[in-house]
Amino acid sequence: MAKAKEYAARITDLENPQVSDLLTELGKIGKDFYNEFLAIKEARNIKMDDSFFALVLEFDKKFQAFAKIVNEKYTVQPVRPDGFIEILKTKAPQIKEHLGEPYENYKKRQNG
Repeated sequence: MAKAKEYAARITDLENPQVSDLLTELGKIGKDFYNEFLAIKEARNIKMDDSFFALVLEFDKKFQAFAKIVNEKYTVQPVRPDGFIEILKTKAPQIKEHLGEPYENYKKRQNG
């Protein structure tokens, strides 16, 4: 399982990257985040309950940390902090309805 800073290094360590280089690597990183999420979901036998929301929150925070590291390096912010949620909505449209109000309610419960 890669850490946010390891994912970020794949972008920040590029020497004189062109926009196309950044976009290509961001696409690869998005796929890697999603595949890592799926692997953990399967390994933990997670269903559509609070354990699912906990995993989404874990990856959402990790993606936000990744975005912060990358965005601090560039004057234009190439990574959206809510990017992981958007990845899930795109890759798994069947769970899109769970990522709105149900997920927001879960986050509120976790923050007290």
